[in-house]
Amino acid sequence: MRKFVLVSGKAGAGKDTVARILSEKHGFKDYRYADSLKEVLLHAGWDGRKDLRGRKLLQDVGRAFRRWDVNFWVDKLIRSVADDIGKGYDKFCIADVRHRNELFYFRNEVEKLAPDSEFVHVRVVGVLDLLKLREMDEETLSDVSETELDGVAPDYLIHNTVVGSYEFLEVQLDSLVKEILSD
Repeated sequence: MRKFVLVSGKAGAGKDTVARILSEKHGFKDYRYADSLKEVLLHAGWDGRKDLRGRKLLQDVGRAFRRWDVNFWVDKLIRSVADDIGKGYDKFCIADVRHRNELFYFRNEVEKLAPDSEFVHVRVVGVLDLLKLREMDEETLSDVSETELDGVAPDYLIHNTVVGSYEFLEVQLDSLVKEILSD
């Protein structure tokens, strides 16, 4: 059985940290929807910074492609996952789920490729004051990429609330992995 952990959360909550722990400690193959978007923007001359200007660029271009084809980024990621399924991988982590189709359409399409798959939606909750610690403003914080999943109940909540230590986060992830891999 293939296991998919789909990680959502606000900017700065710790999604990448969760993915890194799942990858390094538990052997999950790590993916991001935004990797393809970042490749496009780097090719076009973006400097790679996620400062306020960079975040707005990511949000604007991501939104433009979704208007053209709502599943554009999801389909690109599914192709990568399909390749890795073919290589024998069985544990996957999608580190940056921000839209409903990145949960639901992704799941439906992957189930067609690999019907023996199980999906777990994990929401990471952090404590960061994003306006102070990250270059974000009300516009970037209220973007659909930050708010669309607010009303979607996750299977698990992970609390990244201890500043300066990942021990509490790791304990929660160890418990999660033990539970989902014991099925």
